[in-house]
Formats: sequence, structure tokens, C-alpha cells
Amino acid sequence: MRLARAHPDLDPATRSHLAHLYGSLAADVVEAAVHDPALLERLNPEAPDIAAQAVYAREQEWACKPEDIVRRRTTLGLRGLRPRTDVAEVLRG
Repeated sequence: MRLARAHPDLDPATRSHLAHLYGSLAADVVEAAVHDPALLERLNPEAPDIAAQAVYAREQEWACKPEDIVRRRTTLGLRGLRPRTDVAEVLRG
């Protein structure tokens, strides 16, 4: 609910995805997007994972490499998808 109030323009499927993966921390995942709305963009249009997840993985989960983020911190690897957004660029901020 907090996520929907903070980001009403966020796609409902993405909100549901984030709530499923992060539970009560979902709003924390998109917090960086307050200052950079581009972080709400999907990493791949065929999956609900967004760039803010990469930033959260780096800052909160100590993920260092883009491949770690793609394969273990998002559902892209499970779906057999590659990010269309350059995750390394997202991490550089």
C-alpha cells in the first residue's frame, strides 16, 4: 500500500512484482527513483524488473557485479532474458 501511494504512476504489475520479491521493503527499493525517475524503467520490457532494483542490490545487498544483479537479484535470469538497460551504467549512477 505504501508503494502505491508513493508511486501511483508505477505499473501495477511492477508494484505487485516488487511487493512479492521484497515484501515490506518494496518501497525502499524504489526510494532512489524519487530523485531519478529513470530508475522506474524496466530492465527488459518483457519482465517487471526495474533499474531501481539494481541500485538497491548494490546499496543494500552488496551486489558488486552486473551479472550478479541480473542472475540473482532480479527475475531476468529465471526468465532467460537479458537486460536491455545497461546494468553497469545504472550502477555507476
